[in-house]
Parts: sequence; C-alpha cells; structure tokens
Amino acid sequence: MRVTAPVPVMDLHRVHKSFGPVQALRGVDLVIVPGEVHAIVGENGAGKSTLIGIAAGVLAADSGSIQFDNRPIRAPDAKSMREIGVSVVYQHPALATDLTVLENLQLAAPALDADGAAALIERVATPQLRMPVRSRVAELSLAQRHIVELARALATNPKVLFLDEPTEPLQHADVRKLFELIAELKRAGIAIVYVSHRLHEVDELADRISVMRDGEI
Repeated sequence: MRVTAPVPVMDLHRVHKSFGPVQALRGVDLVIVPGEVHAIVGENGAGKSTLIGIAAGVLAADSGSIQFDNRPIRAPDAKSMREIGVSVVYQHPALATDLTVLENLQLAAPALDADGAAALIERVATPQLRMPVRSRVAELSLAQRHIVELARALATNPKVLFLDEPTEPLQHADVRKLFELIAELKRAGIAIVYVSHRLHEVDELADRISVMRDGEI
C-alpha cells in the first residue's frame, strides 16, 4: 500500500540570515507537519533562535521563502504571522510587566474575557503556579511568567506552536503538565516545534529531530 506523505502546514525554504559578518542561517530548510512534535537541537549560537524569529515574523530573512497552508508569505511580520496561526513561547517571556495577566493575554487575543483567561491559565498550569488573572505580571515568579507566556500563545488558537526551552524554570510536576498539554495539542492536529538542549525531553516528545550547527541543519 502506498503511504501518502503528510502535507506541511509551514515550510521554510533556503532561509539565509546574517548579522554583519556573522552568518546566523545558511540556507535552512524546515518542514513543519500538523500533529507532529518537531524538535530542534543544537548548541548556543547554532541559529535556533534566529530561525524561530524569522518563522514568527519578528526577524526578516535576507533571502529564502516561507509558505503557510501552501500559500507564500510575501512580507511576514509578527502580527500577520500570529493572525494566520503561528505562536511562539519564548525562552525569555516577552510580557508587559506593568499590565495584568488578563491584559497581557488580551494583547494577543482582544476578545478574551476574564473567565476565558482563567480557564486558559487553569489548562496550562499546575495548582502551584496558577494565579488570579488580575495579578500584575511584575508580581509573578519567573515560572508563573512562563505560564502566562504559554497561555498567551494558546489564546490565539495557533496551528503552529514554537516552544523555545519551555521547561527551563519549571519543576517536575510542571514539566509533566506541559508534556500532557503537548500531547493534547498534538492529538488536536497542532504542529509543535520544540527547541531544547535537554535531550531526554526531546527523546520523550519528538516525532522528528533536526540538529542545527553553525547555521545549518
């Protein structure tokens, strides 16, 4: 019986990026498939964060192309990529610390109300890390800020979710909660790109592994 290859939801092709004389990416190809956990591993400086930034529209590639749902993305930016279904949980949460948890979630999903925000926090966090949605982010622990970052990424109902070193500040129970969430998202057909240096996590989660070194896969 002939097996049909899955259709990618997102495809980055021959992506190049330089910062002055430093070549951060050298013609990288990345195929992202629905319902799959695609792990990216590599040492610091390999180009992982740069690749995420370009996929999220935060950085502009020097050359190369991005396709999403078989459509070319001509001029990607952070807002347009989020609107078509790309969300990122950054290693260092990019939150507005003077705003509340609810207000931070509403920056990504303006229609979200307090009840919806509370349900989202409950979905992604263990009881130890849950917080009232009226709490100011400045008052939260680092682990709680990561929870808010994750909730904000999911508030937009993404088709592709990038997780950049997501377990760094978490305790064992929180990591298990995250892994259960990843399994749930995978069953729902969401594509997950998991960036980590923790190889035991990659071994447990990944359906596919790409190794980056010196800006190449």
